[in-house]
Amino acid sequence: FSLLGTIKPLGFKNVEAIKTLLHIAYADGDYLKDSWKTVLQCISEYDKLMRRSPAAQTPVDVFDSGTSGAREAKKRGKKSIQRAVQIHHQNAEILREQLDPALVDRVFTHSAHLNSEAIVDFVRNLTQVSQSEVYTTNNETPRVFSLQKIVEITYYNMNRIRLVWSRIWNILSAYFAKAGCHPNLQVSLYSIDSLRQLAMKFLEKDELAHYHFQKQFLQPFEDIMANTKSQESKALIIQCISRMVLGRVANVRSGWKS
Repeated sequence: FSLLGTIKPLGFKNVEAIKTLLHIAYADGDYLKDSWKTVLQCISEYDKLMRRSPAAQTPVDVFDSGTSGAREAKKRGKKSIQRAVQIHHQNAEILREQLDPALVDRVFTHSAHLNSEAIVDFVRNLTQVSQSEVYTTNNETPRVFSLQKIVEITYYNMNRIRLVWSRIWNILSAYFAKAGCHPNLQVSLYSIDSLRQLAMKFLEKDELAHYHFQKQFLQPFEDIMANTKSQESKALIIQCISRMVLGRVANVRSGWKS
């Protein structure tokens, strides 16, 4: 009903559908389970549309080779491309006037208040949406909007009890290990740097005796180093580990093994 992700003009009922979806996510997030994917995909399409708007304050967060637009134009023809761009711009202006961005932001900030099962559902579905952004089809170029949101919500939820945090990180760890080996070098480096930001924050916390959460947190660095063929990615990992050790040496416990 939102029509986001399509080449159709938005009407009043479509904007209201988006608002309703965002309100449900905020008020009843504990009960959404895998329906989180619908919410987060809608938000992803909203961000994509807004960043393509002429009034956007920031560039589209894509890593473009500069060829995908040309390929798409050849496939669809110049007139149809111009018509699609016109509709996208009109839709973006409608949303800019009628939808408060705070309604989107609070979906992520409120994740800290989801119950223990709901936050795991939220994280799992957010990684799936992020994966659809970075591993694109139809010659589209990668986007990192949801990857940015993964970093943000990980900050918000880092003080969860250890059992819940371990379940969250098992999902994120596997995703970072995969994204860090992305064939697009810029996506790979961005993923590794995002992981570094989280690791630096996590190493501020003292590790209790007989726990090995530091090693668990740093495991994606090992996995990327073992599987990537990119020398640039490997060099960045070494640089990140070096900085983390120098900056948080007093707090490193089980992380030394990594």
